[in-house]
Amino acid sequence: MDKRRSHRSVSSRLTSDAGLFVEFGNASPTQLQRLRRGEGPLMQQVEKAIERWRRELDLKASAGIVPVILLYRRKELAPKD
Repeated sequence: MDKRRSHRSVSSRLTSDAGLFVEFGNASPTQLQRLRRGEGPLMQQVEKAIERWRRELDLKASAGIVPVILLYRRKELAPKD
């Protein structure tokens, strides 16, 4: 297994305009496919972050929250010699 994928950090933060960002770090193609289908461990982390967000903002359980998930590749910079 690739070392970059074996140590994945997940962080979430609220922004001033009440947006929630969850960063997964590196994820395998299989994990991303499962996330796109709304299942798997990454989706569970999204759901946990949403629940934490509801508690912090004191939102009703009936309040509709629509997660928008952005997937991107970050280009690694070449090492400076």
